[in-house]
Amino acid sequence: MRIGEVTRLQFKDFDFERKTVRVMAEKGSRPRELRLGEKLVAMVQQLFAKETVISNFSGGETLLRECEKDTRRIEQQSQILADSPA
Repeated sequence: MRIGEVTRLQFKDFDFERKTVRVMAEKGSRPRELRLGEKLVAMVQQLFAKETVISNFSGGETLLRECEKDTRRIEQQSQILADSPA
């Protein structure tokens, strides 16, 4: 998954029941659906829960930094999961 694809993901792209994410096309690729592991699903759900708090918080620069850290951690975890043998 490309970094640009990760940064454009929205809540509506995730299907937590099926543990999948719909990735829109980038750089001439086609849209695709990727499976998510249990740990990654939990991390993404936590991230969206925090993001809701941030959007309801005025002056949330510190919280925004925390969200960015969480996003980087999720990106690293998704890379680890993608690299691990099935």
